[in-house]
Amino acid sequence: MKIFTLKHAVRLFAVIVALYLVPTIILADSQGATGIVTEISKAPVILDGNVQGKPFDMVITLDTSLDPNVPGRSLAAGGTIKVIFPPAYDLSDLGAYPLAGAASGPNCTPGNLLCTTGVLLQGWPQNPVPPPPNYALSIDGNSFIYTALQDIVPNSPSFPGIKQMHLILNGVENPKPGHYRIRVEAETGPGGTIETGSALAHVVPKPRPSINVTSVFTGLPGPQSNTIYQTTGINMMVPLEWSFLVWGKKSSVLDDIEIEWTDVDEANLRQSGKTVGNIYIDSPLGASGQDVYVTNSSGLPAAPVIGPTPGIGPQAVGLLQLQFITGSEAGEYITTIMLNGGNALQMRVTATP
Repeated sequence: MKIFTLKHAVRLFAVIVALYLVPTIILADSQGATGIVTEISKAPVILDGNVQGKPFDMVITLDTSLDPNVPGRSLAAGGTIKVIFPPAYDLSDLGAYPLAGAASGPNCTPGNLLCTTGVLLQGWPQNPVPPPPNYALSIDGNSFIYTALQDIVPNSPSFPGIKQMHLILNGVENPKPGHYRIRVEAETGPGGTIETGSALAHVVPKPRPSINVTSVFTGLPGPQSNTIYQTTGINMMVPLEWSFLVWGKKSSVLDDIEIEWTDVDEANLRQSGKTVGNIYIDSPLGASGQDVYVTNSSGLPAAPVIGPTPGIGPQAVGLLQLQFITGSEAGEYITTIMLNGGNALQMRVTATP
């Protein structure tokens, strides 16, 4: 039986410090969030969406829980969500990348995103709000605008509504390294009233190690399933494996990763004899038997969905797939996975009796 002891308290404190205080660990790529915006972070399917001189490719997350059981925002027909950029960005000249209708439009298909586009997301990667005829895209001055063509209304959990905006601005370069405030004005309040918020997008000089959830390897037909929030029984595997795209230092492909357990709920991620990250499980009190193990750690010649990056070509990436097994107690198991010098993310599993 696992008992919460001083040792576990110390470990929990260490995790909190690593997530929030140590500057080499980045839980989110944004700071100074206000209003309805909680963060702005690099898109998960690209290496350099927040890098100086590279195309802006980031995700804006709103202040609603990403749990699919929690409804997101509605947008009535004719309503807009405006993403307003500071002067350091120039949306007036898209160059060779014209504005497309949406990511699945005829001029902007997955794997061939040689355009400027954006999608509304429901809270997990590669699961957009269906594009036109649901919404259209436009640019007005330095504002990128989503306009609903018909009512977009949540119906959780199959359709949680609007929780994020992914902007793939291939004609717009990131400025010099620093923090840039991006504002959102959304007609998503009661009766279509305007809600506002902002956050600081962090532009970095070069790519950093990152681990990113991807939903394209579940093997299920139709819309991509949510692997971040799952439910299963006690002492059982989760229905869907966890899949991650991983880049290491100097844009390297992180493959052949192994898990080295150092305690009941602590482990190191190891590659070629070196520790490249860590895993921590926050499990229900008294739980035992919970486990994470590697089912696949290999390399991909190109990141999925986006395809070749304009001016660069395919971005090779590591594919790490993990299986999670719940322990002996019902409740929520929160697994934090972090990379040294990079970001951290969390996966949540609810075990039912």
